[in-house]
Amino acid sequence: MSAIPLVADIELFGLIFARLTVMIMLFPIFGYSMLPVHYRLGLSFFLALLLFPILKPVFIEPQIKNMFDFFWLMFKEAGIGAMIGFFTRFLFSAVDLAGELIDMQMGFSMVQMPNPINEDEMATATGYFYILIFAIAFLMLDGHYFLLLAVQKCFSLMPPGAVVLDINTIVPMVIKLLQNIVDIAIRISAPIMIVMIITTFALGIIAKTMPQMNVFVVGMPLKIGIGLVLMAATLPVMVQFFSAMVKQMYVDIWALLFKMAGS
Repeated sequence: MSAIPLVADIELFGLIFARLTVMIMLFPIFGYSMLPVHYRLGLSFFLALLLFPILKPVFIEPQIKNMFDFFWLMFKEAGIGAMIGFFTRFLFSAVDLAGELIDMQMGFSMVQMPNPINEDEMATATGYFYILIFAIAFLMLDGHYFLLLAVQKCFSLMPPGAVVLDINTIVPMVIKLLQNIVDIAIRISAPIMIVMIITTFALGIIAKTMPQMNVFVVGMPLKIGIGLVLMAATLPVMVQFFSAMVKQMYVDIWALLFKMAGS
């Protein structure tokens, strides 16, 4: 084998591995912090080996004059992987935010525990519970298989080294992503939050009309009890809503890939 084809093969594999590694590290389930880093790197390496013979015939070697050019290309590939990885993760962030909003009204906001998806972060009690339910719905609807399919699709639409990141395309997508996180979180938490606000308002009226009653002692367990009953009552609806969110995520990720590819 001549030196030039070997160099081209190394360049191609390096670009594939750079994008894959960032995607796997950020993907939900695959990027779980309890999974050792070397396992995730091994998965990225294995997937890169599988994709390499598929992409090699269509790979157009970019003009690389020095190592700086090569590392710049790898940085751009990592940026593409980060965009896709963060997009697949935003629903979990929305569910976590919804749990925090509910716990602020129930009085559980001080109860912190490791996030079941990312133990580097903390989650409130309701956020922890909702994230687990959403993760189960995600796995039951084959979300992990879809992520692997999205990996293959992103490389077929955006070959390594040939993608030009347009800031005018990326910024609106990031803004819309943040808007969707807040929108979904409010939609999930709204029913319980509204009842909690009404309960707080009612306790305020009782405190004014019955000063001898210690509302702070009565109000906290009352709000917790009402919140738990509402969570149990809305759980079947919430599971259906989470399933619809996962299915919509499939459509959104496909749209994101085609938009990034300029198709």
